[in-house]
Amino acid sequence: MCGRCERPLAACVCAWVQPTAHRVRIGLWQHPDEVAQAKNSARLLCLSLAHCERHAPADLGAPLPAHWLAPEMIRGLPYSFAVDL
Repeated sequence: MCGRCERPLAACVCAWVQPTAHRVRIGLWQHPDEVAQAKNSARLLCLSLAHCERHAPADLGAPLPAHWLAPEMIRGLPYSFAVDL
């Protein structure tokens, strides 16, 4: 398995993934069922966006990561949240 894109080495896409600059910091809340999917689109999205962080809780009722809400962690960029359901 590739440690970066989390795909089998034979299907690694890291050579083609280039982070895109953007002005909004993205916090992606990944559905637990999607973590095990081979496509792992949430991981690919985070690799493709310069300011993206994925959170994949085992339980959908888990609270948001505290640093997503801390102003000092935003570093001047507004935050946007996406949910992968």
